[in-house]
Amino acid sequence: MQSVENATSQIKELIQHSRQVLVATSATDADGIAATLALAEAIKSFGREVIVVNPEGISPELVNLPGGSNIKQNIGPRSFVISIDYQPNSIE
Repeated sequence: MQSVENATSQIKELIQHSRQVLVATSATDADGIAATLALAEAIKSFGREVIVVNPEGISPELVNLPGGSNIKQNIGPRSFVISIDYQPNSIE
């Protein structure tokens, strides 16, 4: 099993090699939205552009959270990458 430090290091490396990072969430509660926005701010601290998407939208009172007004309901026509962590011989 992968250690938290190793996973954190891998995530940091992926962010550093990216121009844009998409953070997608379906959270609608205040804690979930706040956590999503905090993650977006952490990624921005690496100097990366962050796009936050919530297809459900957010309630009007949460729009006032820092970054809340930047949450989009869709990303429009863009390239989209789906990444699956596949380990050889891990699927029977």
